Amino acid sequence: MGNCYIARFKDQSLAALFENETGVMAKFYKNNRWEAEHLLLSGSNLSFTADFDSGGNLCVFAQNTKGDIVLLAYNGSKFKSRKLLNGQTVEKYPMRVHSMKNASLIYNIPNGDNKYKLIQQNAGEKGWEKAAEIAQFISLPGIAGSLFELQTLSPDHGLVFYNSENNLIGYKEVSTSKICEFHPLQRPGELILDYNFLTLKSGIHLTYVTANMFSRRLLYRQKTTAKLSEPIVLWEGPRIENCLLSEIDGEIWAFWSGGENLYTAKAKGTSFEKAKIYTQKFCKKPLRASYITAMDYDDYFTRYVYVDSQKPWDVQILPDMFPDFYPQPKPPEVPPPPPPPKPPSNSEYEERLLFTLKHAEKLKEENRKLKEEISQLKKPSR
Repeated sequence: MGNCYIARFKDQSLAALFENETGVMAKFYKNNRWEAEHLLLSGSNLSFTADFDSGGNLCVFAQNTKGDIVLLAYNGSKFKSRKLLNGQTVEKYPMRVHSMKNASLIYNIPNGDNKYKLIQQNAGEKGWEKAAEIAQFISLPGIAGSLFELQTLSPDHGLVFYNSENNLIGYKEVSTSKICEFHPLQRPGELILDYNFLTLKSGIHLTYVTANMFSRRLLYRQKTTAKLSEPIVLWEGPRIENCLLSEIDGEIWAFWSGGENLYTAKAKGTSFEKAKIYTQKFCKKPLRASYITAMDYDDYFTRYVYVDSQKPWDVQILPDMFPDFYPQPKPPEVPPPPPPPKPPSNSEYEERLLFTLKHAEKLKEENRKLKEEISQLKKPSR
């Protein structure tokens, strides 16, 4: 199982994008249930990324078995495919394509010996502008298939996280007009096995797993506009993996796997409360899926969610903490009651009244004649 996504549309409905032995798949959550899977692109070990554009349309960038880079755009009813780069001119290498909502593409190209160049290319009035190099990097550790990450705070402002050539994990701020300097998030010499970034308007939150000869440690750091905080040790043990950060009810929560258990700790001021075992429903083989949304940027309470690796659309934890995480089915529309009978207009009423009076006069005359005939019949004959 490679990378996968949970996507939320503007109408609150959900979609899951993931890989299996067939290819890249899509699955939609509608009417209170997950619908059947749809095959988007056939093949194995395909590289793909997904996000929403400025119009709220779901876009999937993928590299097919020929090496072509294709865009699969969902228009609300089906996906339409368009080739962006021809496979004959593109080396067959792992490629990730991210897009900021101002039509700025960020992608990687090979640089030899498992190294890459990180490229940004903006859309101009007359087509794509000249590509600009962001950095040279190596793959990030931990998450399968993650070469680099883009987390956005606005349509024109994003943070690109990557592993520098010096093996330091950090980020650069990017926009269509500026690429800022590199900010490391780890100390030189630290061996990082796993990580998770959470970019919010309050700053950057980071958990990562380091290792020595005897044990592993889960550390937390926060980067505000002022400085990068000192590491806080959340957990120490022989096995730590799958670390994840979320903002729940305005508070930062950390989750991670340790052996057979899932642990959680809630931030308290500048520190964290004591870690606890998560005791509610949770799958045995969790997988982190990217969370993307077409809603406002305030909806980025998390950048990753846990899903069941056997069912990568089955979101863990959040449905328990957010009862409205899954969209509620809309109640059937009740037809409006029929309108009351319209009273006749004055002219109609007058016509009916006149007809009734004339009819009554006619009946009265007929009744008078009938009485006369009866009285004539009662007179004795001479």
